[in-house]
Order: sequence, then C-alpha cells, then structure tokens
Amino acid sequence: MTPKATREEVFLALNSEREYQDWLFDGLRHNRQARSAIDRTLDEFILYIVQYAQEAAALTTHGDETEALHFIRKVGALTVGCMEAHGAPHRERPYPGEDVGFPVDGAAEVARPAPTAHEMSKGEYDEPLAESTP
Repeated sequence: MTPKATREEVFLALNSEREYQDWLFDGLRHNRQARSAIDRTLDEFILYIVQYAQEAAALTTHGDETEALHFIRKVGALTVGCMEAHGAPHRERPYPGEDVGFPVDGAAEVARPAPTAHEMSKGEYDEPLAESTP
C-alpha cells in the first residue's frame, strides 16, 4: 500500500488538532464549563481515546473512511495531550547495541517539531528550534 500522507503531514494534522483542543479547553475553562486538558487524569484521557476510537471503527463499518480519519486525528492528538500531561517515556532499543535505523533512546537526536500557534502565544518556545534533517 502506498502511503497517502508523509509523517510530516501526519504530525501537522496532529498539531492542528492539539491547537484546537487547547483552544477549546481554554475557552471552556474561561467560561467555567470545563477544566484544562492538562488537568485530565490518565483514566480520563484513556476513556476519551477509547470512545473516539470506537466512533472511528463504527464509521469504517459503514464505509465512511474519510470521517473515520477525523476521529483518528482526534485520537492521535489526545494521546499527544495525554503524554504532555502525564509524561512521555521513550521506547528502548529492542536489542542492546543493534542499530534499528532511528533514534529511540536519545531525545536530543530527534528534531523538535515547529511550535504551534498556541505554544507561541504562551511563549513556550524561548529557545531556537533544532534544524530537521531529511
């Protein structure tokens, strides 16, 4: 199967959804209707993720893959938000010393994605971004 999106395009989609989630929760919080997304428990994040994954599955059974992908974007962004709130453990190399072709045990080796508008507005990116390499 030929990929329909690059990893960069996927990450941009996830970042756009995270921006929306932050905007939504910040707006609701200012209206005293909800807590910040960062205040959600791990259990709450998991329940949201499972619910949206089930909705995606239901849509695919009815042949609506495009709409299902919108729910998959939500699931991906929820997992990002969950790890922002609760930690982001790195995957360890499967076999000590084996080169698996990608950096898995050193965050410094991975280029940081471009900041979102939300992060920029809050001044969360004070240091220069790492140059990404192909």
